[in-house]
Order: sequence, then C-alpha cells, then structure tokens
Amino acid sequence: MFRGVTVVYSGDTRPCSQVIEASLGATILIHEATFEDGLVEEAIARNHSTIKEATKVGHSADAYRVILTHFSQRYPNVPALDEVSMQRTCIEFDLMSVNLADLPVLPKVLPYLKLLFRNVG
Repeated sequence: MFRGVTVVYSGDTRPCSQVIEASLGATILIHEATFEDGLVEEAIARNHSTIKEATKVGHSADAYRVILTHFSQRYPNVPALDEVSMQRTCIEFDLMSVNLADLPVLPKVLPYLKLLFRNVG
C-alpha cells in the first residue's frame, strides 16, 4: 500500500521549523500534544505543544497522518479536535499499535473514540 514509508516522531517540544522540515511529506508524524488549546501559556512555559499546534505542524508539513500522543493525565477523555484537524489526525493511547494498512481509516475512528470515552472523567 505505502512505498517508502516515512515516520517522524516529535518528542516534547514547541512547534518548530525543524519538525516541519523533517516531516515534509511524511507518511506519519507522531507529535506530542500535552495541553488543550486554551493552555497555550502553560505549553510555552513547559516547552510542550497544544493539540491545535501539533495538528498545525502536521498540516504545514503535509504529513499524510498525524498521530497525537502524550496527553496530560488531567484529560481522561478524548481531546477535542476541530473538523479540519480530524481529516488526517488520530490520537494514540499507551501500548497502541497501528497497522500501516489502517492509515487511511484512522481519522474515521476518532468520532467513535469520543463516543466510547464520553462519560469518562
């Protein structure tokens, strides 16, 4: 299905041009998204990214799929994503594995995860 698969992993960082450059046209960008969008100041202070910032990095790099990870433990539910972000974004959980054959459908899973975890927390 995919030839020349490129996976880029971004650890705890603020959005930066180096990650965008490394991710240009990547098949998968795994990006931490520790903070909700309303906590930009805290994200800056701790050198982390918000959910929106992480998805924007993936979109800027034209990555095929953006997998968000490293959410703060204060968020027991599925993080909020806008409709544009949901088109190529998925979230990951501890011990989750992704089959490359499933990449095309990953964003379609997000609404079901929201339903599954709607009453958690």
